[in-house]
Amino acid sequence: MASCVSIALYFLLTIAFHFDELGEHHGTVEVLGDTIQRKPVYVGALLPTERDQIYDMLPTVQAAVDHVNELDGLLDDYELRIRWNLTERDPANALRIVNHFVNEGPPVSMVWGPVFSNVAVVVNEVIPRYNVIQVVTASSTTLQDRTRYPLTIQVGAIDDEFTVPSKVAFLKLMGWTKVALIFQDNQYFRQNIKNLAGALEDNDVTILTTETVKDLNNLDEQIQSLKGQVSFDDDLERNVSSYISQFQGDGFVRVAQYFPEGIHLIPDKPISWNGSYRPVDGEHETEIRVRVSGILKIVIVTLTSFGVLIALIFLVINITLRKQRAIKISSPKINNLIVCGCLLLYSSVFVSGMDTSGLNETGFIITCYVQIWLICVGFSLSFGSLLVKTYRIFAIFRKAVEKFKKIYLPDRKLMLAVGLLVLVDCVIIIVWAIFGQTVVKQVPLERKLSDTTSPDREEYIITVLYHCHSQQELFLMCALYGFKGSILVFGIFMAWETRHVKVRGLNDSKYVVLSICIVGVTVAIAIPTLYFFMENADLHFCFYGISVIFANTSVLCVVFLPKFYLWHTTRGGALRVTMMDMSESSCTTVTERNRRNELHTKHKEKLEVLTNLLKDYKNLVWRNDGLSRERRRQNSITKLSSI
Repeated sequence: MASCVSIALYFLLTIAFHFDELGEHHGTVEVLGDTIQRKPVYVGALLPTERDQIYDMLPTVQAAVDHVNELDGLLDDYELRIRWNLTERDPANALRIVNHFVNEGPPVSMVWGPVFSNVAVVVNEVIPRYNVIQVVTASSTTLQDRTRYPLTIQVGAIDDEFTVPSKVAFLKLMGWTKVALIFQDNQYFRQNIKNLAGALEDNDVTILTTETVKDLNNLDEQIQSLKGQVSFDDDLERNVSSYISQFQGDGFVRVAQYFPEGIHLIPDKPISWNGSYRPVDGEHETEIRVRVSGILKIVIVTLTSFGVLIALIFLVINITLRKQRAIKISSPKINNLIVCGCLLLYSSVFVSGMDTSGLNETGFIITCYVQIWLICVGFSLSFGSLLVKTYRIFAIFRKAVEKFKKIYLPDRKLMLAVGLLVLVDCVIIIVWAIFGQTVVKQVPLERKLSDTTSPDREEYIITVLYHCHSQQELFLMCALYGFKGSILVFGIFMAWETRHVKVRGLNDSKYVVLSICIVGVTVAIAIPTLYFFMENADLHFCFYGISVIFANTSVLCVVFLPKFYLWHTTRGGALRVTMMDMSESSCTTVTERNRRNELHTKHKEKLEVLTNLLKDYKNLVWRNDGLSRERRRQNSITKLSSI
């Protein structure tokens, strides 16, 4: 009640301060004997309604009037008197009251009220025609238009200062981000809704719809913002807070209070809802990033770790035994590149199964490029090394035999070729990163209720698949797949051309060919299958992991185990490899077989001639036919030279 008295007193003091503007309404002072008769001055009061306990302000206003009349030095020769009536929040009823104030009974010099802005914007536009000053507490910004409201004195805060922020704060307190606006179709509410809509938009609150109605009296009221406690600063400006009240039972109950620094729930005044939980402002969706199943990840990661261990063991043995003849003839440096490539591919499996839910967009994009780099460079190192080894076999056992030319392909040239393949990969990936304009794309997969026992909550869980996408992805993927595909096709061609090459003592060629076939078949099956399972994280990760584990481990075992077995079986013995150790099946064409047979025949003939000459030389040495030893030696040399 004290706060209400302060409000009314402030407004009546405002009337007093503007009393000099009333001119013709001042009247005269009458003296009766020794008693001075005070001249009555009537002020109209448009009060809201007596049915509303909060807005039943008549006792408050009367107390304020009495207080002003008792003050010395303010209105000593006058007495304020109130003519009041109830507007019932109806603009038409308020206009009838104003007409009554002006034309019937003692005329009023000033009108206080209305309280509600929807009534004030109508009454204040009419009342200047009667040359009556109106002091209002209504908070509509429309009343600030001095052209339409020249005699209106608006005191206190306006909507934009506290009512709109209080509504926004209450929405945030309730966790509502979507609202529907319903208002009575008049000038005040149109302006008020415009201001409120701007504030909601600035606070990321979505307005689903805006509807107008002609009469709000029949609507059920649930929540509304009310003016509350008032204090004044040194400039007589109000320090305002507002209450959030809820209609409970037979009246309004204050459930929250808003201050400029924040909003607070009132203790022991809980907000009452229909049901056991707070109403929702629509469907709420909680995104959950797709993750690989925990058990599946453990299995794949364990198998991949086992593959990494095998690769490291082979690498250590290959480096340790690199000077042994059985290992040296198999190009241990090239074999090291194969191991490094397989290790990178194994690492791509770990990255593929990594939990990226805690990464931001930049971190996720970096992870995508890391995985692409591991796959591309790992493939080029491992498969490229197999390819150059196969090419050397092809060059030696096909071109050298066919054209009788010496083929010089040292390890450094082969490693340079592998390095060029890796360089092409890096160039494509760098161009992709710079010009690809990569973003993170979200693909919603499954949508389900988070709580099936309370569907009215409309809370849904959506599993979302995150993957990297770029505007130039199609062209860059075509370039990358085209490059890798050409390497794969060329490798398969080399494998086919050297499929029958077998050298006793060098069991390398057929295993290299077998490794290329394993990789080619795995890639041909894996790529389309992985695209088919793109939206199934578990199957995609499982198939990718199994493909890498199978191909890598198979290649490592096929390439290295025969070498280690050969080294074990030839320890302490000589390992000799010549062109003549080629098996019959190594020469596949008739021309090659005939040429080989011809060389073999000539070789046998020369061996026979050399054997006979050695026998003759032996006989000549021991014959005593009278020839000098020197002449016998010269004859032997002459015969040998004719071979």
